[in-house]
Parts: sequence; C-alpha cells; structure tokens
Amino acid sequence: MAINVALQRAAGKDYEVVQSGDTYVIRRRAKTVSQQSPAQPAPSQTDEAPQEVIVTARMSPLSRTPLESSYAVTRLTANTIQMSGALSAADLLKAVPGLWVESSGGEASNNIRARGIPRDGFSSLAVQEDGLPVQHDPGLGYLNADQSFRIDDTLRAVEVVRGGPASVFASNALGGLINLIPREAPMQPEMRLRLQAGDGNYHRVDLWTGGPVGEWRVATGGFYRADDGLRPTGYTADKGGQWRMTAQRQWEHLKLSLDYKHLDDRVAFYLPVPLQVTADGQIKPVPGFNALYGTLAGPDTAAAKMLDAKGQPYPFDLSRGTEVRLDQYTVKLRYELSDALTFNESLRWRRSSTWRNGLFPGYPNTASEKLKTYLQAAQAIYPQATQLGLSYADGRRFAGSGLAIDATLSSVRIPLSELISETKLEGQAGGHHFTAGLYVAQVNMSMKRLTATTLLEARNQARRLDIVAYDAAGNALGAITQDGFTRYGAQFDTYSGTERSIAVYGTDEWTFGTWRADIGIRLEQLRLAANVEQSQAFQGPDTLHIGDDAVLGGTGQFSLMAREFDGHTLSLGLTRPIDDQTQIYGRVTRTQYLPNLTDLTSPPAGDIHSEPVTLSEFGFKHATPSSYLQIVAFSTAFSAYRVTDNVFDAKTNAYSQRAAYGDTLTVGLEVEALWRAHRDRTGPDLALSATWQKPRFENLRYTELVNGAAIIRDFSGNRLLRVPEIMVRLTPGYGFAKGRGRIEIPIEYYGDRFADAANTARLPAYATLGVALRYDLAPRLTFILTGDNLGQTLGLTEGNPRAGQIVSGDANATYFAARPIFGRSFRATLSFRL
Repeated sequence: MAINVALQRAAGKDYEVVQSGDTYVIRRRAKTVSQQSPAQPAPSQTDEAPQEVIVTARMSPLSRTPLESSYAVTRLTANTIQMSGALSAADLLKAVPGLWVESSGGEASNNIRARGIPRDGFSSLAVQEDGLPVQHDPGLGYLNADQSFRIDDTLRAVEVVRGGPASVFASNALGGLINLIPREAPMQPEMRLRLQAGDGNYHRVDLWTGGPVGEWRVATGGFYRADDGLRPTGYTADKGGQWRMTAQRQWEHLKLSLDYKHLDDRVAFYLPVPLQVTADGQIKPVPGFNALYGTLAGPDTAAAKMLDAKGQPYPFDLSRGTEVRLDQYTVKLRYELSDALTFNESLRWRRSSTWRNGLFPGYPNTASEKLKTYLQAAQAIYPQATQLGLSYADGRRFAGSGLAIDATLSSVRIPLSELISETKLEGQAGGHHFTAGLYVAQVNMSMKRLTATTLLEARNQARRLDIVAYDAAGNALGAITQDGFTRYGAQFDTYSGTERSIAVYGTDEWTFGTWRADIGIRLEQLRLAANVEQSQAFQGPDTLHIGDDAVLGGTGQFSLMAREFDGHTLSLGLTRPIDDQTQIYGRVTRTQYLPNLTDLTSPPAGDIHSEPVTLSEFGFKHATPSSYLQIVAFSTAFSAYRVTDNVFDAKTNAYSQRAAYGDTLTVGLEVEALWRAHRDRTGPDLALSATWQKPRFENLRYTELVNGAAIIRDFSGNRLLRVPEIMVRLTPGYGFAKGRGRIEIPIEYYGDRFADAANTARLPAYATLGVALRYDLAPRLTFILTGDNLGQTLGLTEGNPRAGQIVSGDANATYFAARPIFGRSFRATLSFRL
C-alpha cells in the first residue's frame, strides 16, 4: 500500500493527504473557513501552513498533528532551521521551551538540560535520526551525542518531545527525545544548494540532490565548512563536513530504505575564560582579555608537547579540537502484513573514532599569588632560592598583565562501535491501536585519557609560562618548570568496555466517549563491563624540573568491573478534545536514569545505581488558522541524583573526586505561542517560547571531614546547578513584499543560575538581541542574513566545573573563570532550489 493511501485511510474522510516534495501533509478538507488547517506551531513563521504529522514518540500508529498529540512536542522544519542560522544543534534548540541550552562550547560538546533535570551534556535527552539513536547512550563522558551528527540540508525537520512518552521509545530519554528527520529521496529530480559566509572567516556549502533511478529513488547530500572560529585561536578552528547517501524503493506492501552517512569533522571546543568581579560587583573581563571573542587556546598552547609516564611524547594537538570520523549504515524495512498490522525492522551500525583535545582552565589570579605555592618546591631544587618569577616558555621575560591562570591540557581518544536493532509491530484490533517493540543495542567502547597541567598568562591566545627561581640578590638560579608544564600525567585513564541493552516495549491507545487514553510500558536490561587499567604516580629522571615528579601512568594491571541494571518505564496519558481547535491532556511517566560506562569507570564508582524519575504534565493546546497556543504545567522529581565533583587543586596540580546524592523537584510552566495578523503571512506576527520553573534540591546532605571533625553539609532547598527559573524567547516578525521578504527580531532572556549546589557562585541573568532577514531574490533563489548578540551582552552560561560543582572554589573570588556566549556575529546565506 502506498504511503499516501495508508495515510488517507488512517486520516478519514474529513481530511486530505497532500504531498509536497518528500513531505506528506494531512489537513482538513477546505470546505469552510472554520475547517481550514490551523497554523504550524513553530518559532519561525516561514513554514507551510498545514500541521504536519508528528512521527516521534507516537503512542499509536494513527497519524497525529502537534495539536492532537498527547504530549508536548515542537516541530522545527527545514525553513525554520535555515531562518534561524543556527551554528549548532544546541543553538537550534533554544527555540524549544523547557530546555536550558548552553551552546557556548562551539558546534559540538554543548549542554542541554530539560525540565530541570540537572545532568550535563545530552544525558537527559535521547537523540535519534529517522527514529533510531545516533548514539545509544547520549551522555557518555567526553562523547556527547551532538558530536555524532551535524545539522545540514539533508534534514527536512527536527522534532523535539519534552518529557511525555519519550522514555518508552528510547533509552535514557529522561527529559525528552530529539528526532532528526532526513529528507526522503524525491519522486522527481530535485536539487538544493546553499552557500554561506560569515564572521570568523566562516565559509560553508550545503548540497542535496536526488530523484528516481529506475524503480528506486535515490538522494545524496551534505556540507563542507571551514572557519577560524568565533573566538579566534590563531589556527583553523573548524574544518570538515558530513555526507550521506539514501536509496529507497517501494513495492505494493513493502518499503525498503538504505542510508549511509559519513562524518569527518573537527571543531574547536571553547571553555571558560578569565574574568573578574569589580569593586562595585560587576563582572568584567580581566585586563588584556576580550571575553566576547577571546580564548586561552592559541598557537603557543597548540604547540605544547606532552610527555607520558615513560618520558615519551604523547599525541596532543590542541588545533585538532574535537575531531570525529564516523561511518553510519542504516537499513529500514516496513512491511504491511494486512490492513490492520504492519511490521517494521530497523538496523543501524555505527563506527567512529573521536579525539578530544582541550584546554581546561583552572583559577586565574595575580602572578605573585600563583607563585607562592611553588616556593617550597623551588627550594628543594635550589636551596638558596628566596623568590620566584615568571618567564615565557621560550625564555623571554614575562611582561603581561600580572595575571596568570592554571590550565589542564587534555587529550582523550574514544573509539566506539554500535550495533542497534529495533523490531516493531503496529496495528489495531477491537478499537485499540497498539505498538509492540524489541530494542537491542551492543556498544563497544574504549577510552584513553592523559592530561598535563601548565601555567599560562591570562590573555587572548595565551602563552605558556615557566617558573624561575631567584636568590636574595635577584640572580636567576634556573627554571623549575620546562615548556610551561607544572605536572605531566595529572590524570590518566584507560579502559575498554561494553554496554549491552535489551528492551521490550508496548503501547496501547483507545477511546471512550470524548476521551482518548494511552499507556506505554518499557522493560530494559542493561549490562556494563569494562577492563580498567590501574594507575600510579611515577617519578621521572629530571631532577631540575617539577613536571615529572609524579606522573600518572598505567601499571599494566587491569581489573574487571561489571554491573547489571534493570529499567522500568510506565507512561499514562489522557486526552480530551474540547472542539476541533482545542485540546487538553494529562500525562504521568515513571522512568529512571541507567548508568553507563563512564559512570562505571569514574571514581567513586562502587555505589552507582539507577536514579528514578517521575514526570507529570498537564497541557492545553489551541490552534486557529492564524494562531497557536500550547501551555504545559509540569513537574520533574529526580530521586538519588548523583552530584559529582572533579576538582582541580592548584597547590598540588592534581584532581580530586567526590560525589553526593540528593533528591530534586522541579515544577514549572511552558508556553509556546504564535500569532499572525494575516493568514497570507504578510504583516506583523509574534512567536513566544517561555519557561518558568522552580528547580530545587529536595534534600542534599552529606558529611565532610574538616580538620578531623565531621561537618554536616546541608544544601536542601537550594537551586539546582545551572538551571534558570525564567527563560523567554520572544520573536516579533514582519512579512513584506507580498510574502517575498521577512524579518524577525529574536529577543532572549535567561534568569540567573548557580554554578554549584551550595549556591555560592552565582551566574547573572542576561538578555540578547538577534536579527534574521529573508528575501526571495527570484522564485528559486533566497537570501538570508542572520545576526546574533547584537548588543554585545556578556552572558555567562556556565561557571568553571573544575572549581567544584558541590561547593565552588570561585565563590567570592575577585578573579574566576566562566564560559560566556559569543560576541556579535553575522552570517549571510544564498539558497538555490531546483
């Protein structure tokens, strides 16, 4: 049965199925004005008017629009994506309510927190591509899911489900599910070409083309990009691209899809920068540093040569940033067993190799304060030393601002392979619409990490500093560091391991009277196993420099670590349409976070366990031909949440680990709204994405030894880490020139946050202003100009996790490190469609 025939049969006689390119749209038949299709709920008003069918986390095989769905969902179409000018997936997701997005890390390795779930990276959101995970566990250490894909013109939409039934259909989808929906191979020849240029010497080209080849439909496309970065590093920051090929064929009852994707890309990983608190309490850059465009990374730090415990050079190249080489193969089969039963089989194999090279800052301070901690070590080498000074690593005398900062140079390599299979039956019987599925994932992963600490000047593209000992007469005795390194082998980790996940799930949807009910259940078994190499500190042969005094390295002895966990998810939904334009719904979901290999191998690892989560929401949706409103009240209760610390000690150039456990509760309200003055999309319009929430630790208590005495720390009632109470994105727009032109002015506001559980390190609220201008130069030629942070706001998205996430060492400090958003930037795009 053809796709359009199946959709028409499911839609009923009051709806019609319309195909536009590779997209099928279901809309009411245009009999009267009141029956015309409601507006698409999206932050950009450049989308097509009809509501498209939602394909993500559906509780039944029936087609549902965003209005009809029994959960909170936002659909971003290709037009929306292009109009946003987003440089990263995280940037794009700022338009979705309920998500706190930190996109200040660059094109990858960013953080997203959904509905108050205080987990870093993408560990609270599953990421799928065409319904299958791009990475089984999206929150692996040093391997966020956003490193495994890029946003390009091969996508026709991105759907974001918040809470709801997401955890029924995906592992560790606590806060929701992001589904990247590729373009299907077209039935007629098509081509799309996009050229882009912008600040930071940014140049990019996107291409997508396809058409019929015999009985098959094929398509291919991707992008290539190179730039110097929005924070110039002195070398090419981002370089590479992504390419995919798709082939599809349809028989009467069978559809087969083949897809191959290759990613070969490296991007800069931007980290906190040195800042200061002035006498009047204002946060400003330190002298000689541009917080909007500056970064400590530069040619000097990129040229640094790390040594391992054997004194041999270790492969570290900061200019490689986060480098990913990935191959992904996907086979999808859909077979209609009967008019009431469909069989689906999806298989994905992925192999990747990731290098993470980064510069992680420590504590900025005056040079004199930094040197105090090294005098004793200097006197052990030069007994006559009475004072210390600084020089550049190349021997020139330090003549900077007088400020220095510790930094950790980190090199991490992660090979990963995954085999994922999902088998699914969809059907209906006796008024019930059901889905039953089997999900299996086999993950093989290894990780090797080596770091070294160094001392840098606190300036843009910082240079390494050596510590020089002087006697009482001011005579230089010699440098106690070499090439700026204060310690080689500050951290060492090596392991190889597997994750094996098997899950069965099922959903059922039925109606009674005017109500629609659904239930979803997922049972999952997870087995983790890892061989971890033991480490110890080795003494190097160099007696004149402190860098090799205690180099962590492997002993050659391995220990096996293995754990098993069981997961249970239950989601119950109830929906009632008030009329054709209005619907209310309620949903309760009970699920849990299951640990991964990173949790298993990271100290303290002996007490890891699953972390139960209960999510509740009540929603109101209303749509007309010129407006859309979605209001969702939600709560998120997280039990036994593990707060971890990996704190850098500037006195010992070592890292210490600790963990505390507590329960969290977040209650909040999400609003997604759209209003248009005219249905032909000319004139003014207004889009709103807003979140109010109250994220709190219900209880967080632990005992700490201080000078031999047991001290109880109680942070119950404190705000959660880096979760704002208020997030607002207001986008006034105006369509002109009979729809050929459009301008949008995104206005964003984010409330204050705290960088630690103790709520001692406050990150101030901030607001930004942007612009997006589109104009159709010809029927198939479009120009787009986007600009971000027009007002040059110094907005801090995170503090310095290396200073402590339980109690921050940056609290009340004059100098500290934090990661700001990027300064003002513009990008111009020229798109051609054939």
